[in-house]
Amino acid sequence: MTSLNYTTNIIDSTVKSCLNCHDPHLIFDDEPYKDTLRGTKYLLFPATIYFLPQELADFRCHNCGFTSFYRNGFTPMHLIKVPSVNSTYQTAIAARSVRIRCRNCNSTQKTFP
Repeated sequence: MTSLNYTTNIIDSTVKSCLNCHDPHLIFDDEPYKDTLRGTKYLLFPATIYFLPQELADFRCHNCGFTSFYRNGFTPMHLIKVPSVNSTYQTAIAARSVRIRCRNCNSTQKTFP
């Protein structure tokens, strides 16, 4: 396994261990919380999907082909359902991905599908 220069926090490492999810793109940045969405009770694990620096180096703008970007906010939250840990709540990862903006043509795009 390759060594990454990301500093992991205790929440990130604990949640990844409990969910058996060791994806380096996914960073759990806050404690899980309970919420009701569309009438269903969820236990949500908030996370952000990041590009790794070495992947962003090869990334090109879909509009002009330029290779220099800066961060430009986040996409709306997406629910990624995982097997439930208890019968009262559905378990899901509430993930957002980083949006980037091209320094050349100012077009925006998300950094992860």
